[in-house]
Amino acid sequence: MRKVTSQMVAKLAGVAQSTVSKVINNDSGIAAETREAVIRAAQRLNYRMTPRGGQYTIAVILPPPDADGGYEGYVARLLSTLCYVLYQRRFRIEIVLEDDLDILCERCVAGGISISWKRELALRWADRFSMPLIRIHAPPSSGDNVYSVNADSVSAMETVISRFWKLGHRKIAFLSPHSRDFEEKNVGRRLAGFLGALSRRGVGNPDRYCLWNITSLPRNKLMETVRGWISEGVTALIGVNENCNGILYEIVRNLGWKVPEDISLVVWERIGVSESFQPPLTGMKIPYEALCRTALERLEQRLGGETIPSETRIPIVPVERKSVGRARLDHSPRG
Repeated sequence: MRKVTSQMVAKLAGVAQSTVSKVINNDSGIAAETREAVIRAAQRLNYRMTPRGGQYTIAVILPPPDADGGYEGYVARLLSTLCYVLYQRRFRIEIVLEDDLDILCERCVAGGISISWKRELALRWADRFSMPLIRIHAPPSSGDNVYSVNADSVSAMETVISRFWKLGHRKIAFLSPHSRDFEEKNVGRRLAGFLGALSRRGVGNPDRYCLWNITSLPRNKLMETVRGWISEGVTALIGVNENCNGILYEIVRNLGWKVPEDISLVVWERIGVSESFQPPLTGMKIPYEALCRTALERLEQRLGGETIPSETRIPIVPVERKSVGRARLDHSPRG
């Protein structure tokens, strides 16, 4: 295959080669129409636009902000970590909302990393651009040059269930702030991991003790559900979102049970919060930095012409604290 050169880009765009160089280096004084023509020509020819000094610009694709115009929780932590990793490696950053991808037709970027989980994003990207996109927390894509890096909740659930099993727990509950439909489609596959881990241990009807939308349920209904589970022999609860920390702790304490003497708790880690409960809660820590560093590594590999897998999974890290103990032999409810 013939090597694509800046002269070829200039010819296709109908400009001088020096203009191509100015566009690649984001020099001022270039008309928007000319800049767009050069970038479109480079993308069409799959020409790698390397600025002086090799300092690539990476597009960071975000979902729409919340009602207050910002980001919270998972997205906020991923964004701050990703920007830190990119700055460390001296990449330039171009932040773009997922609904404004056309802006990139006027920008000299080498590729993108997205924190948006919309399935349509992969199709829209593949339809518009030949440069690679690495999606964090998104399903694998069949589109060209679109790849995923995800946290592996399946292995995390196996770790949690294995730990519980060794301590005598046989009835374990799964509580989520989301709907069942959301959990079944979640790319981390934590529900699938939970059900699979129990099924492999011979548990029939493994979704018997699953509860959805717990953050929107009335507290009295949530308490009655958990009380009923405990009376049936449930000895361990898993909260699969960082927002479950306080809710589960409150419910168990209001029912008059002690952690971990009466019931064990494992939660999705909320940094600075999970360890502050008494006792400190055992958590499953989302590997934010590993996700971001791996996404950048995959992007660099693709920019270098290497073949990379459509999906890379990063293990979720267990953080052992004091909220997991041996299962009670006496399952009778208190009070």
